[in-house]
Amino acid sequence: MMRYRENPYQNKIEYFQSGVWPWLILGGLLLVALFIALVVAALLLPPLSLLSRLDPSYTAVDLGGNTLRDPDGMQMTFLPEDVDRPFRVKITGVPRNLFLEGAVSDNLLTAASSIPAHLVMKSPFYQIQRRGAVPKRATLAVPIPNDAEPYRTLDLYSWNGEGWVWLPGQVIPAEGIIEAHLDYLPDSVVVMQTHALNPNVAATYLPEQVLPDNYRDATLEINPQGLYLEAEGLIAGAPPTLSGDLLNGAFVIMPTLRNWSDDGSVRADLIDNLLIDDTARQRHVATIVGLIQQNAYGGVELDYRGIAADLRPEFTTFLEELRAALPAGKRLAVRVELPQQLSGDAWDSGAYDWQAIGRLADVVKVPTLIDPKAYAPDGQMAAMLDWAVGQVSRYKLQLVLSTRSLEQMTGQPPRELGYQEALAALGTVAVGGGATTVGPNQPLELTLSGLPAGAKVQFDVDSGLYTFTFPPDAAGQRVIHLENAASVARKLQFVAQYNLRGVAAQNLFDADSDPQIRDVIRRFLDLALSPVEGQHALVWHVKNQEGGLIAEQIVDLTSPTFQWTTPAAAGTYQIIASISPNRNPAIATPLGNISVTVSEP
Repeated sequence: MMRYRENPYQNKIEYFQSGVWPWLILGGLLLVALFIALVVAALLLPPLSLLSRLDPSYTAVDLGGNTLRDPDGMQMTFLPEDVDRPFRVKITGVPRNLFLEGAVSDNLLTAASSIPAHLVMKSPFYQIQRRGAVPKRATLAVPIPNDAEPYRTLDLYSWNGEGWVWLPGQVIPAEGIIEAHLDYLPDSVVVMQTHALNPNVAATYLPEQVLPDNYRDATLEINPQGLYLEAEGLIAGAPPTLSGDLLNGAFVIMPTLRNWSDDGSVRADLIDNLLIDDTARQRHVATIVGLIQQNAYGGVELDYRGIAADLRPEFTTFLEELRAALPAGKRLAVRVELPQQLSGDAWDSGAYDWQAIGRLADVVKVPTLIDPKAYAPDGQMAAMLDWAVGQVSRYKLQLVLSTRSLEQMTGQPPRELGYQEALAALGTVAVGGGATTVGPNQPLELTLSGLPAGAKVQFDVDSGLYTFTFPPDAAGQRVIHLENAASVARKLQFVAQYNLRGVAAQNLFDADSDPQIRDVIRRFLDLALSPVEGQHALVWHVKNQEGGLIAEQIVDLTSPTFQWTTPAAAGTYQIIASISPNRNPAIATPLGNISVTVSEP
């Protein structure tokens, strides 16, 4: 009889099969599987996103930088200094018609339907996707689309998931691109054609000034004067008392803080010391906020001049701190100084970082150029604005203009003159040769005493300015630019040509200005901007002893002399001269008179 040998491991096998070990083994296998799944998920999901990193449609950007080009020509460049760690990026161009029709992914439907009415999409929607590290900077070169003129009103915009955001960028027509140097990589970029919005006008205000009747219902930003930067971040002066017209009207009251006086002296030391002193800067911010809250102002305007160029970062920091401290809904306006032109399209803005200021401020006020030649077609004024709208959103830019004339003396800073004071430089009526007693039927030349030999009165068609140039003397050369309705209208045309926010008019309510200027700006507010005939006339009147008008001659101001033949009748005659803007005798400015005696034959 056959006998089976007992398996010595049988009991252990049965023990394993009947005990907890099978479950432990199964649990271990599940843990291994879970670990593998987690590893795979970590590789596939952000931030690693391995599949995306391996996606051939993404281009690698390593520490040496790289350049990407979309089939439509959109180019994106990362220089070596822009990259701290490698990353991958791609550009996807969505045709404009498909984007506007809503034939896009769900996450872009809102973008397509949210384009503001004053923007018109002209290019494809360039979507930018990145995997990996964040670059410090990026340079975009976006092709100018066909049928996109006028080029000077083109802008770049980006959809950030919540709204359309303006991007700085310079239009370069010669290369057919808009170039943007950015300190971050946007999610998208689009070329938009811009349209004008209702213009805004800001006006300086002094307590003794009276609001004209036709401005009482206007929507203006009023900038009361009289507050000055003081040492240690304090503010000197007191806010001027506002009239009931201002308090009850549709005006936004924003006082001006400045570091310069009416005589032109600038306290650059006060602003420079403020910027390098953390305690003084914080005190200044707190003082500004308190001023706004205590007086229920709509905001504040900063007009700080002469800042040292090497304090550019500190001035930006100050604006960042002030912006963060301002209560919600309060506006910040910043007046910058004129940039210096380095070449055709390159400008140096000194201490004023225009791009940073444009991000922080609600309004950026830019002075207009003094030289009449700057207003020639495609001249320096146009070149400056071509650059400016690439630094700051055009819908934040206000051109600063003054209703006052400007006197320039060799070696001295420009000095503002009232309208009457500027005209007074022409002198009064004078007789050529000086004789005031003459015989009958004699030719007589009348002129202005302030215009000796060598003096010139010129009218510049491009700027609308009259320029009085006087012969050099021991004090140097004297030149006066007469600001008038035509020159102001010319500056307003730049607002329309570039779709800017508007203008900041200094001395708008000053009684001593060309009487037509306020009418021009009021029509501008009503969107009724039109060129103004700028030819000032010199009106000559001759009256007899009874006061009767016996002769009249109207000549252009650039040819101010009057040729008069004395009458046959003896007697004393009054010769009167006056200047008439736009040849309108009703608003003529008298320049004086002289008596001429005609002797008996």
